[in-house]
Amino acid sequence: MLRYAATLTHSVNTAEDLVHEAFMALQGKWLRGESVENPRAWTIATVRNLAHKERRRQSRLVEFPCDDFAAAPSRDDVLMLGKLLARLTEREQEVLLLRMDSLDYKEIARELGIARGTVSALIARALAKLREAAGTERNRGTHAETASR
Repeated sequence: MLRYAATLTHSVNTAEDLVHEAFMALQGKWLRGESVENPRAWTIATVRNLAHKERRRQSRLVEFPCDDFAAAPSRDDVLMLGKLLARLTEREQEVLLLRMDSLDYKEIARELGIARGTVSALIARALAKLREAAGTERNRGTHAETASR
């Protein structure tokens, strides 16, 4: 299984992670009392799917040329992000987090058991709320700076 995963991922470390994840998923199914008719075939298919998902995730990663992006966010940035996210519904937050986790709309829809169009609408609504909220927060900061001068 490890050799198969390494062939798919071109990385022994990633292959080990995928095989481990697949066997943990299989064990989870068994612990929940679910039966798997052909565990070998199920595991092979799971490793293949995880490898494809990992390749998609890796292809979406962007490397930034400067170290500024590696800096930890300030406390104010984290608090502001919390305020912005609090304006979203739980479902909107969930959809955005899955999208940030490199799932495409179809995968999100399947994961949550909703229509693909619903995913699109939820993401559009969430982003609009975040843009509006960020603008409001920015304006508050500008007014606060002007008032303190």
